[in-house]
Amino acid sequence: MIEQEIKFELESAADFSRFLEGLEAEAQMPARLLSQTTHYPDTPELTPAGRLVMFRIRESSGVVITLKSGTHVEDGYFRSSEVEAALDPALLEGILARPRTVYGLDVAPVQALCHDFGELQLECIGTLRNMRRVVVVDGHTV
Repeated sequence: MIEQEIKFELESAADFSRFLEGLEAEAQMPARLLSQTTHYPDTPELTPAGRLVMFRIRESSGVVITLKSGTHVEDGYFRSSEVEAALDPALLEGILARPRTVYGLDVAPVQALCHDFGELQLECIGTLRNMRRVVVVDGHTV
């Protein structure tokens, strides 16, 4: 799958509020808040990250494992390749405790990681918790 994103740099919280107000005025449905926790397995040397490859496990309405690569950036427009698969939430705790156990999963993101890097000595190098405001405008998720 090819993901396409536009990223904006806003100067202040007030600019962000005005931006959201404009989006929500155009939305086809009310905005919703989505809680996300994203875990980043990588090596201590950041082997995938050093080649602009991101391997992540995201908890939200379900658990998704993703390998994101080939990112091309031009004037705030990001395009990258994503390989994703749903992950059984019951497996998450064990994977976070021992990230190398992902190699026992028969899913496309892990297969792509192995293809590109072999079996790495993965560790969970970070976790990000955030709230995402989801707005649909003209059929596009913003």
